[in-house]
Amino acid sequence: MTRKSENGIKMGKKYFTLHELLLIIAIAGFLFALGAASLDHAAADPKLVKCTDNLKRFSQIFASYAEENENYTPESLPGNNSGRNWWKLVAMNMKPLPGMKDWNNPGLVKEDFGPFKCPENTKQIYLSNFFGPQDNRTQSYCANTFNGYNENRYMGTRVSNFKTPDRLIALFEGNYGRVAVWNNTAGDCPEKVSELRHDGKMNVLYADGHVALHEGVLPYSGDYKGGQGGVAAAYPNGAMWFAE
Repeated sequence: MTRKSENGIKMGKKYFTLHELLLIIAIAGFLFALGAASLDHAAADPKLVKCTDNLKRFSQIFASYAEENENYTPESLPGNNSGRNWWKLVAMNMKPLPGMKDWNNPGLVKEDFGPFKCPENTKQIYLSNFFGPQDNRTQSYCANTFNGYNENRYMGTRVSNFKTPDRLIALFEGNYGRVAVWNNTAGDCPEKVSELRHDGKMNVLYADGHVALHEGVLPYSGDYKGGQGGVAAAYPNGAMWFAE
């Protein structure tokens, strides 16, 4: 029997049904998870978060470029003056930065590098530069390519070639415009160009658009000693370099 209050109004039940209880638990769990995620994000190193955001932005820019160019990713030809380097080709899909048209001269950008700069890279003086010093002064991010006409790496490749996009590297933290996946005597192999700016780790952008921290340099383990031929197979993680 429902009790009445002194003013004659019926008082509601003092218990929850099982359905209501489960609903309350589910809502509480969702709010807790949301709060925990927010706390984790807030507790993360802001420089690492910014670097991650930079690479995610490039993922969007590369996708836009591919849509406009018959589903090919940007090229990355050797030399600053080729006009076919990934950072120049994607400029049309970016908000212009100071000095964007003059890539070779330090100081013109006045420290405004936009997504081209990892905040942990305090030495950077170029947006991107093939002929600058091969260290942190040159740039922050390196592309997975050898030249613009290989269809077995990320840059200069038709998107339909990406059989394992969640494992294929697009960009990673480095000090040169591109990486050639060959033996460790080469000047732009992963061992020479990688930069471990985040406590021995580097951010890596994959072809499917996700960004992950990789611990240590992506290593070469073979004994190949010449040129660029079929060498990524000598890497224990060769799938990270080959589109097919």
